[in-house]
Amino acid sequence: MLDQLSPAPGDTLERDGVRLLGLPAGLVAGHDGRAVLWARRPIGPSDLDGLAEAGLDGAVLDLGDREPRALAHDVALLRRVGALAPDADLIAVGLTHDHAPSRLVERLALWGVRVVAPGTGVGVGHPAPPRLPRRTLVLGPASSGKSAYAEDLLAAAPEVSYLATSPAADGRDAEWAERIRRHQVRRPAWWTTIESTEPAESMEPLESADTEVARLLATPGPPVLLDSLGGWVGTALTRCGAWEDRPGWSQLWQQEVEGMVQAWRACRRPVVAVGEETGWGVVPGTASGRVFRDALGTLTRRLAEQSERTLVVVAGRAIDLDRAPEPDRSMEALS
Repeated sequence: MLDQLSPAPGDTLERDGVRLLGLPAGLVAGHDGRAVLWARRPIGPSDLDGLAEAGLDGAVLDLGDREPRALAHDVALLRRVGALAPDADLIAVGLTHDHAPSRLVERLALWGVRVVAPGTGVGVGHPAPPRLPRRTLVLGPASSGKSAYAEDLLAAAPEVSYLATSPAADGRDAEWAERIRRHQVRRPAWWTTIESTEPAESMEPLESADTEVARLLATPGPPVLLDSLGGWVGTALTRCGAWEDRPGWSQLWQQEVEGMVQAWRACRRPVVAVGEETGWGVVPGTASGRVFRDALGTLTRRLAEQSERTLVVVAGRAIDLDRAPEPDRSMEALS
């Protein structure tokens, strides 16, 4: 019935015991004390004004020809203004054959959105929305899609603190500037970007209680996306004098690692960290390359030991290392 009714924005009407409120993006239907949003178009500022603190029991969101993450951003905006109850039932409609069905369902599930058969009731037997683990590690080789997947994990969150650990573009490297720009345009406007300011020239490592990462993780707040561990490792190795092979740099580096692991273990908010897997190719041809590879591998291994979830991303697809299937041992007796 709802898809056949179109009250003008701001208008209300009743039909078969259902009270309807028109919005620019669609309408809100209320019945028996429950209210559901039926959004036919992307959520806009005028919709948010009318839905602030509504605590809706569910929402039906039209994907249409949009990139799926755009629907996740609709969910984030609704959550930011309190439009959705914590356990709201979220359903995606308007799916097309342009999206791979299994992959789309998988991505929607990350955001607590489900796909249902026509005629399914909203709020009927829906699963609990997923909860983000306290510590998630997303690893992968170069250009594997690991950063995009990490961003997907948080795409429906109403607030995110994005900690960029790599050097900012300074105009001298056009390729690096373009790479940073691509990352920036993927992030929604309501994410808070924090550019790392930890010094890189000091011989002495920073105390863990004073590091930018430690301060951020120790403070309660919205989820943190740390991208990337490789940027942090490069800066920390510079502080320790690794590139010049200064005496004692290895011991200083171990202190840096312990400080990062301590901050990771003690974090008080959800955190997703992106880490590069640099050991899958040929052995680096330079001493500095081998130092970086080994240092980064050591750090990611230590952090994985303290993580609730560790993912490896290859070709844009994630493998959950904490839910890997058991090996098939049925043929062992024949070997």
